[in-house]
Amino acid sequence: MSVQLKITLDEAAMQRIKDKIGSFPDNDLLLMIATKVAQEGAIPRAKYYPPEPGRPQPFKTAKQRRAFFAMLRDGRIKVPYPRTMTLLNAWQQSSDGFYVENNTKYAFLVQGERKEQARYHQETGWHAVERIAEETEETDAEPLATAAVVEWIGQNL
Repeated sequence: MSVQLKITLDEAAMQRIKDKIGSFPDNDLLLMIATKVAQEGAIPRAKYYPPEPGRPQPFKTAKQRRAFFAMLRDGRIKVPYPRTMTLLNAWQQSSDGFYVENNTKYAFLVQGERKEQARYHQETGWHAVERIAEETEETDAEPLATAAVVEWIGQNL
């Protein structure tokens, strides 16, 4: 199950762009804005790897505990877990340009919505997709969108 963020512009942001350039922006501009926000805002924030927590993760069920010790015994997992950076390297912009996604099979467990297993990861410093989206919107979206508009105007006028 993948984790995904959608890059969108709200009506107020669209109106500010229309006011500055005088007409509705074309798809090239929308894609430039989405790319800038994704590449310079959301993706770097999503790629944050917190320090190792140094505390054990509690088992949710007896079945999970048995599976853990069985995999530890036969060598399928190691303790402490060696970081592979696979999750970090899997964050990318979608082919249509309007999503930031991570298709790693366990991404939803670590950075997905704040539910059961993911809650532990957020408590140890991992950024959930909701937090990534909120921080990107609050901090980066407007200045990055403005920079994309300036770049688009320079290329098209």
